[in-house]
Amino acid sequence: MGGVAGGVELEVELAVVDDAPRAGADGYATSPVATVAIHDDDSSGVTVAPNHLNLAEGGSGRYVVRLDSQPLHPVTIAVASDNPDVGASSPLTFSAADWDRAQAVTVTAAHDDDFADESAILTHAAESADLNYHGIAVPAVAVDVTDEGNHPPVCQSVPARSLEVGRSETVD
Repeated sequence: MGGVAGGVELEVELAVVDDAPRAGADGYATSPVATVAIHDDDSSGVTVAPNHLNLAEGGSGRYVVRLDSQPLHPVTIAVASDNPDVGASSPLTFSAADWDRAQAVTVTAAHDDDFADESAILTHAAESADLNYHGIAVPAVAVDVTDEGNHPPVCQSVPARSLEVGRSETVD
């Protein structure tokens, strides 16, 4: 597990007490006080993997999101798509208890009426009372969608010609 992000330094005073009474001494002897500085070097951040998905139209895929350090307050990450035909499950919420467990985002590519391959960029917005995570930059995910391939047949018109019975002719 990691510590709380933010680079907080704590000072702890330690005193070693010798509890063996000494002849002629009042009470117990103590040693000098030692000061220890603890610096939490965890960095706040969000990991997204993978950062690119290839989907078939009508299909789905997934990627995972994980915080890089323990937050002081819950962190909510919303997912948005720049293409209405590509959607993602949202939002994700991380707490101090589950911050280090990856959460899956399911991405779906809807069937549409065109016959073109498409793409989308999924962006993320982080909100939290923890200022280390509120508004933090979260990597985007690129999605490429391959059209399902059910294209209508292509027809070409050929100029009308008359042909005598029993003859053949090649048309270019």
